[in-house]
Amino acid sequence: MSLSKYQRQEIINYILTNNITNRDEFRQCWKENKIEGITQESAEAVLSEFKYICKTIGDKELQSANTDLLRKGLKAKDKLNYERRTFYKDLRSINALEELNKELVEKIELLKPREVQHSLVEDVEIKNDDVLVVQLSDIHVSEVVREQYDNFNFEVLCKRLKKFANHIKQQCRLHGYTKILVALTGDLINNNTIISKLLNNSCNKAKAILLAVDILEQFLLDLKSVCNDISIACVAGNESRLYNEHSEDSEIITNNCDFIVFNMLEKLLGNTFKFIKGFYNELVVNVNGSNILLTHGTAYAKGDVERAVTETIGRYSAKGLEIRYIIFGHIHNSRISTMFGRSGSIVGDNAYSGKTLNLLSRASQNLYVVSKDGSINCTCIDLQEYTEDSYDIVDKLNYFRDNTQPILPEEFYKIHKV
Repeated sequence: MSLSKYQRQEIINYILTNNITNRDEFRQCWKENKIEGITQESAEAVLSEFKYICKTIGDKELQSANTDLLRKGLKAKDKLNYERRTFYKDLRSINALEELNKELVEKIELLKPREVQHSLVEDVEIKNDDVLVVQLSDIHVSEVVREQYDNFNFEVLCKRLKKFANHIKQQCRLHGYTKILVALTGDLINNNTIISKLLNNSCNKAKAILLAVDILEQFLLDLKSVCNDISIACVAGNESRLYNEHSEDSEIITNNCDFIVFNMLEKLLGNTFKFIKGFYNELVVNVNGSNILLTHGTAYAKGDVERAVTETIGRYSAKGLEIRYIIFGHIHNSRISTMFGRSGSIVGDNAYSGKTLNLLSRASQNLYVVSKDGSINCTCIDLQEYTEDSYDIVDKLNYFRDNTQPILPEEFYKIHKV
């Protein structure tokens, strides 16, 4: 007779209630008081099992063996369940792929080859309300580089700047840009407070400033030939400082060659160009409805650039000013993002960027197209290779070109009559 769980529990309660410890006591008690619906043989079988369980309760080795047996049984069961789930998952994937393939084969006929639509393009004047931002950063006037894979001097500077201007003019003619912002983001003049740079400079700082003004004037007038509405903004870099130490203080930072070059250009071209004045460490310019922050980039030279840019935008946001984009340079390596643009350098690799920072780069500058809807598209213009097309250099200001002449020119020994 098969007993149910409840019948077995009833027999155990019977044994415990009558304090039955052996088969004789059970039979004597059974004669006096039977359990209805249960035979004596079934009850005695339960008694034997119960006595065995009670006997082995204190047997640690037996309990451990039972635990191991149970664990192994559960492990085998879990493994079987995992294999079944994996198998069913694979079967479902196969079934899904088969159904997808079947549907694609049935519906592929709905796709028909399309014909190329030829249309006549009328020769009309292009009207573009986007603003072109031209970044000039880290041009390092007077620097001389004689590295293994890069050379730079005044001649190379003028040729690369001319190539950059030619590309800008081509873009203006092609897209019809009618407004340009030239963003000077620092290091227009090379440093001479560091002894290694002083020894390698092509000329002294005074002559470098005059040459920079003359070359940049040619560059700006070149752009003027294709666009009448040109604005110029400037922030100061660390290389152009006049002190030994660089400071971001709003007053101290103007003791800088970039500040001098910018103001001299304004004296020469103030009637034909718009010069934007402001702070020379961080300058916010509203371009086509978007607030763009110009800075040199010393704050973004190390660590996580994205995080540092986000912190800067947050700093301005706390003051109630929304910054859409940040433009900077400094480490001679171009990097383009949807929230910032870092320009390379006209110089390309020099000893600091190539060996100290261990950065591989090419001479380049950035262009930005700012639309009224707030979108900003940036392009890095590679200027490493160039042609003989160049701007003029005032030779009398550059007697010591490339720092290679061992003696003074003959003109210095002449006696001039006044």
